[in-house]
Amino acid sequence: MLQHEQPEGLVSATGESHHALSEILATLLDARLNWQEHIAIYASLNRLMEIAVI
Repeated sequence: MLQHEQPEGLVSATGESHHALSEILATLLDARLNWQEHIAIYASLNRLMEIAVI
């Protein structure tokens, strides 16, 4: 992902049953970056069946 010259619509998946957003936010905050400039959250992509597990 980081080697693309132009931004693309990419999705990262870990296969883990936890919310990776907290780790991503912590990394961006450590780098003193505004997370809202780097992350797009689309509610339509949430997997509703996994909410009870998380």
